[in-house]
Amino acid sequence: MKLIKNLEHKVFKCPKCESYHCVKNGHNSEGKQKYLCKNCRASFDAFRNHFIYWSHLNYEQWNLLIQI
Repeated sequence: MKLIKNLEHKVFKCPKCESYHCVKNGHNSEGKQKYLCKNCRASFDAFRNHFIYWSHLNYEQWNLLIQI
């Protein structure tokens, strides 16, 4: 169980320092999981380096466009 828990933390890389030493840190106003980098203390969400993050469309709208 501890091994699985440790692997969950290594899924996300800090966009600032590129460290994998990140932990969950609550949720943002949209309900998305936030993470905190233990090295540089930066806070980010899972979509930080994803094209959806910088888009004006939400996830559901992108999913519909992709399906079309």
